[in-house]
Amino acid sequence: MLAYIRSRQASKVAPFTIHKELNVLSAIFNFQMQEETVTYNPVLAVKKPKIRVIRPHYTPTESELLKILGHLFKGARRFFLAFANTGCRLSEISNSNVRDADFETGFLRVVRKGGRIDFLKMNAVLRQVIKEELAERENPLPSDPLFLNQYSTRYKKMRKALKTACELAKVPHCTHHSLRHAYATILHEKGKDIGVISKLLGHANPTITQNSYVHWRDEQIHQASLEVEVCGKMLQKSAKSGK
Repeated sequence: MLAYIRSRQASKVAPFTIHKELNVLSAIFNFQMQEETVTYNPVLAVKKPKIRVIRPHYTPTESELLKILGHLFKGARRFFLAFANTGCRLSEISNSNVRDADFETGFLRVVRKGGRIDFLKMNAVLRQVIKEELAERENPLPSDPLFLNQYSTRYKKMRKALKTACELAKVPHCTHHSLRHAYATILHEKGKDIGVISKLLGHANPTITQNSYVHWRDEQIHQASLEVEVCGKMLQKSAKSGK
């Protein structure tokens, strides 16, 4: 079992994926123990690799996203808004082609992690930026990139533009992945269920969304402490009665 883990690590498989695979193997061995075909579960005897929770440098608020947007040039602005309005990973947006945006059904087709196909309902902002992007081109082919950079090639990243915009907006440094975290956090602040947010992000497990992608702002925590007044009414009555 240890050799299996080492071989998966040598193949650069993520620790979280190895954990999932070991859980499946453990379930198989547990079943075989019930059937009395094996006497023990070897998965339980191995030390699993540690899972590192990698968070972005900073998760911007909605008002900070607006400030950043104001310092991006037109092409980068549309690319930025696509991330901010879908919560997609960098590859999911950059690999999208013209055919993936279906304005009749209102869905954007994206290829998720692991090659899984998903369809995201486009909100008004996303529809607008994609229409603006395509309107500037002359007869774009279905196989053409959905977003083009200033060199008329596929938009793969905007790290430099994003870094400069953050500096000009006087906002802490943000990355493409920061926008994904911001999308999840804003949805949570608007009262959306963790399960719904998890589906929108393309997560297989809502626990990942809960533990790594939803960030609680300090003001939310402070407000919550003000809203809960345990035995408050009793104290007010005692104060009025002088007891």
